[in-house]
Amino acid sequence: MRKFLIQCFKFGMLVATTLAAGEYLVRTYVDNPYKFKHEWMSRNAGDVEILVLGSSHTYYGINPALFDSKAFNLANVSQIFHYDYVLLTQYAGLYDSLKTVILPVSYFSFFDPEFEDSDTDWIYAVNYKIYMDVNEHSDFSKYNFELSRPAIYSGKLSSLLSGKGLSYDSLGMGTDYLSGSRQIGWEETGKQTAVRHTSADHDAVEGHFRYARKIADFCRKRHLELVLVTTPAWHSYYENLDPIQAEMTDSLIGVLRDQYGLHYLDYMRDKRFTADDFYDADHLSSDVGARKFTDILIRDLSTLK
Repeated sequence: MRKFLIQCFKFGMLVATTLAAGEYLVRTYVDNPYKFKHEWMSRNAGDVEILVLGSSHTYYGINPALFDSKAFNLANVSQIFHYDYVLLTQYAGLYDSLKTVILPVSYFSFFDPEFEDSDTDWIYAVNYKIYMDVNEHSDFSKYNFELSRPAIYSGKLSSLLSGKGLSYDSLGMGTDYLSGSRQIGWEETGKQTAVRHTSADHDAVEGHFRYARKIADFCRKRHLELVLVTTPAWHSYYENLDPIQAEMTDSLIGVLRDQYGLHYLDYMRDKRFTADDFYDADHLSSDVGARKFTDILIRDLSTLK
């Protein structure tokens, strides 16, 4: 019995050591935009004049390199207002030059559940805890371990072994939604995405709106220009939006505009964008569409006074 227990202990130690080594390798050697952005902002936030927040719509859709002023893309895939606010305030003590904050408002922005309330999206919160020094959760919670996300963990180990290149540029923009590899069948997938982005309830609205207001309060107190933006989409997406959710979104944007005197630039149905500009039905391609959109956005921002 004693020999069996010793063997079990040795095996357990081997497994624990292997898992710990894998966790270390993934954390240390696998490049990811969260770690890069935190390190970049910690060094350079004082020089940033234009800060882009938001989800994948701006992560892939706004190119900071095209601005005349120093800009940085702090958006991340599926990022919600809660974490927009956390990141915006995380570097508050470093903002020596910041003048403008760009905050996207998408059809789903007020309706998606908080990461921690979702059976699927909780995995995103792990990135902020581990790589961006966001202390929303205990060090002993699942949010502090790559191993808590087996599929993502395995994928990162595979990318480490394969030497896969970076999927973001030196100013934080996502670069892997390329026009040459864009998705097909948008007429159907656009409708499917619109349905997926439609919430069955409105339980999350109050919380998201509270964080949107907190962002606006922060910007007003610091005399920063906060600009709300809705990025372009393909017709098969916006033609299939739920009218009640869309109307609620417009109403909440209107409240923010009225209460804080904000500018809102809505490009969702902008006819200047053609099929050549999109990666899929609700994302611009990061090489073609993003350049076109950023050029238009820069011109429009210059007229806001």
